[in-house]
Amino acid sequence: MYFYRKICSSDLPANAVNVYKVLLQYANRTTWCCFPSVRTIAHDSKLSERTVRRQLNVLVSHGYIYEYQGREKIMVLLAICIF
Repeated sequence: MYFYRKICSSDLPANAVNVYKVLLQYANRTTWCCFPSVRTIAHDSKLSERTVRRQLNVLVSHGYIYEYQGREKIMVLLAICIF
């Protein structure tokens, strides 16, 4: 889990690291894409849905993930290559 260790040593808030950890669990190891709902992330991270949305925005603004809004789902591409 090199990527998780790398993000833990960054200046991100603890909740953002927690959300990233959940995203890593759902990520396809070939494409690094994942499609968990905000509700699923909130349940797995034990955070509120509003907090998850805020932390997703933090991760996007720091370049750790790319977020693509589809019709009903949000696709998250983990920006593994920046490490």
